[in-house]
Amino acid sequence: MASAGYIQDIASQPVMALPVRPEPGEHLRDAAYRAMSQNGFTNSDFALKLAGTRSFKTLSGIRDCTKEEAARLLVVLGIGDDAAATRLSLDNSCQSGRNEMSFFGLELRRGHLATARRVAPLTLRQRNVLKGSWSLRPLSFDLSTMEMLLEKCPVCGKVLGWSRCLGVCFCDHCIDPDYPWRGVVDLRDFPQAKVEVHDEEAFAFLAEVVDPEQTSKLPKRKMDDQIGGLSRGEVFQFIIQIAGRLDGIGRHSNSRLSPISLERASRAIMAWPEEFDALGLDEPGRHDGTKPKPTAIMSLKTDETLSPAVRSLVKERSDKLLRRRLLSRISTLKASPEKGHPGPSDPKRRNFKGELARAAATAGGLHPAEAAVAFLRVNPQSRAVASVVGLPVPQLLPAFENGLLGDFSPLGEREGACRVSPLDTPLIEWVRLRAVEPRPDHTLSLFRAANAIAHMSANRWWRTLAAMEEGNLRFSLIPANSPLLYRIRVHDLDALRMCVSEPEVASPLDLLPLRLDETAQAMGRAPKAIRDLVSHGILPHEPSWADITEMRTHWMFCSEITQAAALSGHSLNRPDIVMARTSAATISAGSTKLWYRADVESCLGLRTSLW
Repeated sequence: MASAGYIQDIASQPVMALPVRPEPGEHLRDAAYRAMSQNGFTNSDFALKLAGTRSFKTLSGIRDCTKEEAARLLVVLGIGDDAAATRLSLDNSCQSGRNEMSFFGLELRRGHLATARRVAPLTLRQRNVLKGSWSLRPLSFDLSTMEMLLEKCPVCGKVLGWSRCLGVCFCDHCIDPDYPWRGVVDLRDFPQAKVEVHDEEAFAFLAEVVDPEQTSKLPKRKMDDQIGGLSRGEVFQFIIQIAGRLDGIGRHSNSRLSPISLERASRAIMAWPEEFDALGLDEPGRHDGTKPKPTAIMSLKTDETLSPAVRSLVKERSDKLLRRRLLSRISTLKASPEKGHPGPSDPKRRNFKGELARAAATAGGLHPAEAAVAFLRVNPQSRAVASVVGLPVPQLLPAFENGLLGDFSPLGEREGACRVSPLDTPLIEWVRLRAVEPRPDHTLSLFRAANAIAHMSANRWWRTLAAMEEGNLRFSLIPANSPLLYRIRVHDLDALRMCVSEPEVASPLDLLPLRLDETAQAMGRAPKAIRDLVSHGILPHEPSWADITEMRTHWMFCSEITQAAALSGHSLNRPDIVMARTSAATISAGSTKLWYRADVESCLGLRTSLW
């Protein structure tokens, strides 16, 4: 076949002899491929040589194209003087960030643009043009006809490519041996099956979001205000990630997604938030009948491929669904209380953990302690109370359970209820009333003294606070901006020892994983010190209180040596220098240094704990 060649324009820029104009919905890559075929070139990459592109050398790599390179390619294709077409092509082709590219004005992750050529044979019969939406890797079908896309030659089985151009309708691998410019496999002769549609409106919505042909034709659909404030790119990525979770695919996968998952994900956004909540509550299975991992949908709140605005929306729904999920566990219990258990109106069972504990007796699944901690963590008021007291939420659970930190429901806002200041909780009130005059000879706070004496689990902290409430521990309260436990000074250390030395009862709270900030709060350390301990393998990631206890059984911080000496009636300045002169074993984790507890006791003659 003779080549139509190319001519020179007035600026000495090579231009195709037969210029092309981008068709509606046609991507720049599709237009270039069609132009090369129309002008008789079998090597489609030749157009890129004429345009002098550097960021990509083949049409398959056009997602790395810059706006300047796209402009030169447009000139080569013969459409550089068409302002409208130029703007359209520039908008649908260029890289806009490290991981993003502009696709018809939609900010798209670069990985979503397939490198293979994909076609819908039935559509090609009607129009000899490749559609840009066919190149979206997550979609396996044409959004207009619902025909499955073909990306491998049905004869040779090879993936359709972009480098050799035998026509947009032909396989680029199957060549006539006598006429090397002619393809022998016409893809239009191999129509594909159509996707079974259950929700036409959902697929129409997906097309409105991402299909350039339909986006320009259809009016903007009225959406929930939260979704309406997102860009089309954010909405498309949200749909893709929801569908990926339903298919059990990881967050970074660019695999094809099942049509049924895309359908359900689109409906979840259309009918936001009710349909999205339904996915989170039901954790529906994949199209093949298997189930996604627990909380797979709600894990999107930490998916970095989603915008901060979308992650914020998911977190809001996740928090509300968490309440709804466990409220459903106790709803039947409220209707028919168990025999031998007081009803919800009983003052001793009025708080949420009493309800959850009773619910767990009749409904399996989540442990009530774990459920209670989860609720407290997402409740702003309970977090504020924990911050004022100076302990993480899991260690305060028994105090919450017994109403010592206020009678409010983290299960949801009660009708007519008003928020109570953390400073007005029962604990704060009776601490103010029972505190006596400070004594200058007690320098250790309750937090430091108690932790120097014993492993202060959630139950031990509860017993200590209860003993103070009952008047069995005399204490004073110093003025400071510190949390409450750092302001309390216990006057009778022997009484404190007796309080925390009672036999410990195993608790499921000791096995709950703690977050970084909670671990730092529980140990009275800076978050950086905890990160150092984790990074050096001294503590596991998200350690439990049992893990912390195991570490503290063998190792001491330098400040703990000073506190142990103070409890023994000794004054020890610069314990690091003192210990450096001994043979005590030590380990370092970044700027944090630990000393072996048994060696400290031996070298300094101190009994550092009850362990």
